[in-house]
Order: sequence, then C-alpha cells, then structure tokens
Amino acid sequence: MSTNTRNKIMIIVISLIALGLASYYLIFPTMIKNLFSLTNKDINNVNIEGYVYDQNEKTVENYTLYITNYYYEGGDGESYMGGEKTPIITNESGHYSIHFDKSCNVQIDNVKEGFSKFLIVQDITKQTNKIDFHLK
Repeated sequence: MSTNTRNKIMIIVISLIALGLASYYLIFPTMIKNLFSLTNKDINNVNIEGYVYDQNEKTVENYTLYITNYYYEGGDGESYMGGEKTPIITNESGHYSIHFDKSCNVQIDNVKEGFSKFLIVQDITKQTNKIDFHLK
C-alpha cells in the first residue's frame, strides 16, 4: 500500500473518530436530558397561557377554550389519576391564562360554530407554558 493511500485512510479514520466523539459529547447529553424530562411525574404550580388566532392570524376575543388538565397525583406513574375540564374565555386581546396546582398533560379543545373542532395535547414538563391556539 502506498504512503498516499495510507494517509488518505488515516484521514478518513481520524475524521470518523472525531465525528463520533462530537456526536457523543454534543448529541447524547441532549438525548439523555430529553429522556429524563419525559418521566411520568406531576409538575407543581403550572401556568398555561397563550393566544387564540383565527384563520387570518388575527386574535379572537371572548372565545371559549376547554382545557382538560391531567395529573398523576401519587398514582403508579403509568396512568392518570385525575383530570379536570375547565372552560376559559379569551380577553379582548385574544389572550387566555390559567393556573393548575399540578399537571403532567393538558388537552385544549374548542367547540364553537363556524370553526372546525380542533385539539392540542401537550405534555407538561415545566411550570410556565405558552400554547397558542390556531382556529381552522
């Protein structure tokens, strides 16, 4: 094998090692962090807020959303122990906000004539959450 071929092979091997190390140290920790952030646990003192937008991306005032809050509350961590459905109405700016003592998942839906039924389901992994609702 010629020296030139050996040098090319060494460059390829070193590049692959560097790529592997970069992937391990940059991507792997993020994957581990995300894995542990999805553990089945309640988050205390949860605030959810956002805006409701119509088809033209304009905010909608006096619009009722139904937010169902799910929580484990000391259960087995595999299934929800409780859920509360709460109607909430947007203000004149199309903004809504709600507070829950504990949450692990919310479902936001609407039932209003003139708009198709729409649903958002989101896991709760932090205390402050912004969820905008776009009507269709």
